[in-house]
Formats: sequence, structure tokens, C-alpha cells
Amino acid sequence: MGIELRSAISPAVAIVLLVMGCDIPKRPPITSPAKNKQVQEDLPSTRNVEIVEPPQAAFSQDWEAWDAYFLKGKQVGYSHVKAEALLSEAIRGSDATVQYILEDQIRFRRGNGTFVQHLKQTSTETSVGVLLDFEATMHIGPIVKHYRGVVEDDKLKVETVQGSKSSIRTIDWQSTYRGLIAVQQSLRRKPMIQGERRKIKALSPIQYELNTVELFCVGEAAVPTIDGSYQKLIEIATQYVVGQDLVVNQTVWVNEDGDIRKTLRLLDGLTSYRTDKDTALAGAIPGNELLKATKIDVSGDFDQPREATRVAFLIRPNREVKQQGQPVQIENQPNQYVRELDDGTIQIFVSRRDAGPPQGFQTLDLEPTDGDRQANRLIDFQAKLIGQLATAAGKSTRGEKQLAIDLAATVRDLMTPTETSRGLLKASEIANTPEGGCLEHAVFLAAMLRARGLPARLALGFVYTPGEHPTMAFHVWDLAYADGQWIPLDPVLGSLAPPDRITLATTDLAGGDEYSVFQPIMSSLGQFDVEIRGAD
Repeated sequence: MGIELRSAISPAVAIVLLVMGCDIPKRPPITSPAKNKQVQEDLPSTRNVEIVEPPQAAFSQDWEAWDAYFLKGKQVGYSHVKAEALLSEAIRGSDATVQYILEDQIRFRRGNGTFVQHLKQTSTETSVGVLLDFEATMHIGPIVKHYRGVVEDDKLKVETVQGSKSSIRTIDWQSTYRGLIAVQQSLRRKPMIQGERRKIKALSPIQYELNTVELFCVGEAAVPTIDGSYQKLIEIATQYVVGQDLVVNQTVWVNEDGDIRKTLRLLDGLTSYRTDKDTALAGAIPGNELLKATKIDVSGDFDQPREATRVAFLIRPNREVKQQGQPVQIENQPNQYVRELDDGTIQIFVSRRDAGPPQGFQTLDLEPTDGDRQANRLIDFQAKLIGQLATAAGKSTRGEKQLAIDLAATVRDLMTPTETSRGLLKASEIANTPEGGCLEHAVFLAAMLRARGLPARLALGFVYTPGEHPTMAFHVWDLAYADGQWIPLDPVLGSLAPPDRITLATTDLAGGDEYSVFQPIMSSLGQFDVEIRGAD
């Protein structure tokens, strides 16, 4: 069950969790309150229990589970785990390995901002629970990390890839250590009884570090389930410890077969309920909407945002930002003009006209740099296929601006939207497999533009999304220097970018840590309110 994934919390999620708190909900106890209180007080002595050996009972049959996440009474995500024996090896006469496939999604809110944490993970183990290898992809808003791990010669080698950066670390590994579904395996293969203590060394998802899981079986309790009814379950206090630090403290409720039916993480009140697939997926963010799920609530609206030529935004820092004395930083960008008022409020004027900014707004004189023209690790426009596509696409004789628009339309026509962004890939990789979200579109177009001699860079920020509850959603597009000026291009639309967006950062993707450009987006969540003051 996916709540176990929170055994190591990513930095982006930790910011949210530290401001929350929750206690175990009241329920009619089956054992006496005094008895339950006493066993809870005895829990710290669990640390004296010997490490549990991997279960000797072999994997018996395939299984899968769906769980729904709730926070403060609202459904915020789901978890799906599927375990199946790989029979191909058994047919060859060897011991069949077991594959565990997990997908886990949680939607978090920080102030008036929202982002999604989405994990896809596959691991293989022996039939008695010894970890062999794993692969995982983690999305935290627009940030994507890839992990690969393999156990060899009493060592677990873990590779982490983020953008163009790759790191490898090695963990001393013993046969008694467990994999990424350790708690579920332990409870399913050998259910606990009241008063029993158990201790497991296991690998934690997300951070992929070795941690100690300590379990104490409190006893039977009547527990409220997802439909509000009460069910007699077995309560198990569970702690995740890395080194000497308690990382996660949660309560788990299982049935008599050791199957987890509910969990509660005490730090933030995140609760999971075992349920069916349809219920678990209710309200889930579709894969192709994951980037847009990083968003900020907005007040005000306007009709036909893609037809607008000028839009005025007002940014108001929230109370917490004002108290901390850390002003919101939004800078002038091409076609985006900023004016900061004495009270910290920021006026933003985005225009697609050539008339310039209103009186009192600053302008930006941004000249193209070598980084906007040259090839780099990601914008590898010297690749043969990119050159061929760029040459074939740009046939216009009406100047550089029209050439840039034609290239944007070509990228839109070539690309196939995918369920999730694949992260920061080389433009040549995208050209060979032309699919992805706004990030892949923007990288591809930047390469096409530079291949035709037009300086280009990526723009990152928020774009207006209309609806019953309008928002400003995370988006990536391009800036091209054509006919002596920077013009905004949206390759997802295949045209000039409307003025329905706020640019927080631009990048030529020449740096050593490309994902650092996403920091302004993630750090801005919950810092300010956005109001649309007018558009025409």
C-alpha cells in the first residue's frame, strides 16, 4: 500500500508537511482505553528488538491493491500496487522472481498553490523477499528524477539522474535487508498478534535510503472506514527511522490476514483507505495534466484569453511573506513589464503589441548571448534529424518572425502529447521520438530555431487556465530573437504565445544544473495571490 512511500519525504513535500498536524481520529475501542494507553507508552522499547530476517515463506500468489488518499476530508490521490511472479524464469527451471509495480500520486496544497507528487516504481525480488533491482521515476511538480538500483556483491548501487546530472552512491547491503514493499510483505506473510514487536531494515522509496521500520501491534480496534462505517481491525504503530532520526510516525490497521486496510500518518494527517480502482482514481490528475497541476488560484477572468493582445495582472504577497520580509521577485522579461508599489504589490503588464509599456513601467533590454545561439547538451541542434526538419519546415520568405512561427507550428504538428513529461531530454531524443508535454515541445522548438540561426531560450512561468475556478498553471514556452526583437512562441499551440501568462524565469539550458530554473516556480507556490485586472 502506497502510504509506505512517505517513509522518506522529498524537500518540496516537507515544506507542506511541516505546517500540518493531526491526531488519530476518535473511535470506540475494543480493548480498554487504559490497556491501549499502556502499550502505546511501551512503544519506544521496540528499538531493542532484533532485526527480523526476511520471511522464509515463499511468495504464494499474485495480488494487487488500490488505495485512496485523503487529507482533511478531501481525496488527494491514490496508490496502486501489483505483485506478480515472473513465470518465465520458473519455466526455465530457476526460482521465479517477483515483480512489484507501484504507482502513487498525491496532490499537495501550499497556501493558494497546488502541486502533484507522482511516483512510478518497479522492483524485482526473490520469492522470499530479497531485493534484486529497481527502477523509479518521480515527478514533483515540474521536477523529474529517475532512479535505478541493483544489488551485487553485498552492495546496493543507486543511480540518480536529474536533467544532465547523474550521481551514484553505494549502500552496504545484507541478505536480511528488505525491499520497497517491506511492511506489506512482512504483515501479509506473517500477521502480527497483540503485543508483538517487529523490526525491519528496508529500502525507502523517494530518497532510496536504508531505514529501520519499527512495528508494535497494539491490538484490536473499531476503525472508521472510507464509507464511515466501523470495522474491527488490528492496530499497528509504525515508525520509520533513518540513523537516529524518526522520519515518519504512522498508524496502520490490518485485517486478520495482515492485509493493510487503512493508514494514518501522524505528522500531516494523510490517510489512506483500501478500496476499489474506480474509487481510488476518483479525482486523480491525468498523466498529461501533471505539469498543469502545479498551479496558483487566480481571481478575475477574461474571455478568449488566446485572442487577447494585452493583459494586466496584479500580484499581492500573502501575509506570511510580508511578515518574513522577503519580497516576491518577478522581473521584467521580453514583452512583460513590471512595476512594484510601495506596499509590495506588483503590477504586471503583458503585451503582444509593439507600442511598449504604459507610463511608469520598466522595460528590459535583453540582447541575445552566445548561450542563446550555440548547441549544448540539451539543445543539440547539430543532430542530423533536427537540421533536416528545421530546413524542411521553414520555407517562408516573409522574414525571421514568420520563420519562427512556422517552426512552432511544425513542432506542434510533429509532437504527440504523452501522459507525463519525460523530463529534460536532448532535443535529438525528442526528435527521434516526438512525444511529450510542454517541456519537450519547448526544448524541441529551441533546437529548431537555433538550427535556422535564430537565438532562442525557454520561458517558464504560469499561464491562465479558464474554468469554473480559474488558475494560473505551470507552463513552458519559447522566446525567439527574430527581426531584432524577442517574440514569444508556444509550440503546444503552434503559434505566437498569447499574453495570458506570467514569466518567472528564462534559460538557455547551457548550465550544469538545468533543473535549477524550476526553483522560482516551486518556491513561488503559496507566496502570492494573482488577480487579473483587465485584458483586451
